[in-house]
Amino acid sequence: RDDTGYSDPYVKIRMFNKNRKLWKHKGREKHTRKQTLNPVWNYDVEDPIKQKVKDTFTRVEFECWDYDRAIFGGNGNDDFMGFNALTRTEIIQACERSPSG
Repeated sequence: RDDTGYSDPYVKIRMFNKNRKLWKHKGREKHTRKQTLNPVWNYDVEDPIKQKVKDTFTRVEFECWDYDRAIFGGNGNDDFMGFNALTRTEIIQACERSPSG
């Protein structure tokens, strides 16, 4: 959290096939949510992912970071907020359970 009591979160997404990185998306430039503690992205990553990557990934990693501007007392170093990884199977199962499918 910043001195304002809020964060400016963004997410980095990486897709892997076993331990080989296939694709990455750095969300800082376009997808930072400013001054919030409850960010919502609703970002569809399907468009930028090539078909061959989409069909071969085995794991997706998500890192959440707080964008730290070098003004207002910030040091300019983004702060790590959290991490999660999902397997392809977990994603498929979640999509099947989703009402929008």
